[in-house]
Amino acid sequence: MKSAYAAKCIQEEMINYSGSYNRGVKRADFLVLREIKAPSVLLEVGFLSNPSDAALLKDSNYRTRVVNGIVQGIYRFYSIYY
Repeated sequence: MKSAYAAKCIQEEMINYSGSYNRGVKRADFLVLREIKAPSVLLEVGFLSNPSDAALLKDSNYRTRVVNGIVQGIYRFYSIYY
């Protein structure tokens, strides 16, 4: 449950800060997510195979906005659970 809420917080803030397309939060049965005891999320901020995403990922201002959104999402999650 904590991981789902962490993912929601991070996704919402990352979209808010970067203005990127919201692909939503997905669930997956990956070992690195399933076997860890702490809340865990896997972030995909773009796809190099997508020319539009690749161009955005080359832009340092865009990357900074994405990172700031991720950080804000983590802060938001921690303010509720810790």
